[in-house]
Amino acid sequence: MGNKTGWIAAGILVVAVLIIVLWIVLFPSVSKPTREMSLSVNREYQDVGVSLREVLGGEPTGGGNAADDYQQAAVLVPQILQIMENRPEGSTAMPAAALEVMKKIDASVAAGAAKKDCKYLFVHTAKRFEVSPRLPELDLLFQVAGAMDMLAQHLAEQKQLDAAWSVYERLLVMGRHLSDERSHPQVVHAGLGAQRVALHGFTDLRRRQIQKDAKTVDAINRYAAGLFSLEKIYGDKLPIIWKVRPDPGNVFWVIDNDPDRAWRVQALLTLGIVKFTARSRGDRNYVEKLLVRCSGDADPFIKAAAEAARAFTRDDLASVATK
Repeated sequence: MGNKTGWIAAGILVVAVLIIVLWIVLFPSVSKPTREMSLSVNREYQDVGVSLREVLGGEPTGGGNAADDYQQAAVLVPQILQIMENRPEGSTAMPAAALEVMKKIDASVAAGAAKKDCKYLFVHTAKRFEVSPRLPELDLLFQVAGAMDMLAQHLAEQKQLDAAWSVYERLLVMGRHLSDERSHPQVVHAGLGAQRVALHGFTDLRRRQIQKDAKTVDAINRYAAGLFSLEKIYGDKLPIIWKVRPDPGNVFWVIDNDPDRAWRVQALLTLGIVKFTARSRGDRNYVEKLLVRCSGDADPFIKAAAEAARAFTRDDLASVATK
């Protein structure tokens, strides 16, 4: 009787083990987010938390696409660079020709800052992505803020403080337009950078004794704090998602859960790497599931990111660390 009971128990144990093995084979596990990601994730959409109305007294309401005007400003930047490079050696004066180009840039940004909507990516860039955290097509757009800053500083030196303040107001709107698009982290970074330059400009003008009411000053201070927080989130998050060997669970979590579309786009691009570096069958299967699902997404940025990851090859992987 004892032997029979032992054989039954052994049989049950064998069956249980077989069931577990079969379950693992048929339903391989998918990686979970790392502790690093769990500590950094934001389960709600993040912005600066202060409206443009609080700082500027109003918000843009005009029709059209503000990005058209910002692109016109961006293509003028090389003219300034060329003029400044050709200045006589030792000259510190602002060349009149450079100042004229800066005024044209400011006029274009002003036209965009009056408009409600901004759609830059895939309108003024190619309608595709590469598996990379960078968008080289935005290089000139990043430099618009520097040109606006030079113009405002020149005006401030001429004691035209109100005119300089207006330049920074327009730059703040441009930055907010770009960061609110949330089409790709680089577009957001371009917007955050422009807003940071504008806020620094406000601070400098206040040191020069420009008078602003306490309500506006308070709004600017709160805006600056919110911008710092958002910049930190963006700065901390990219190294967690974008690595030579990304953690699959982190990438999966962002694609499935992140409220910020820009990060979902970046995580999908990172899947191009994960599909070759994932060690477990469960992770590899989930990569393919995500790519199939997102390649049919109605959002053009999500769809394009998934298509870029699907097209990414093992040969591409060898050079990805340098992109």
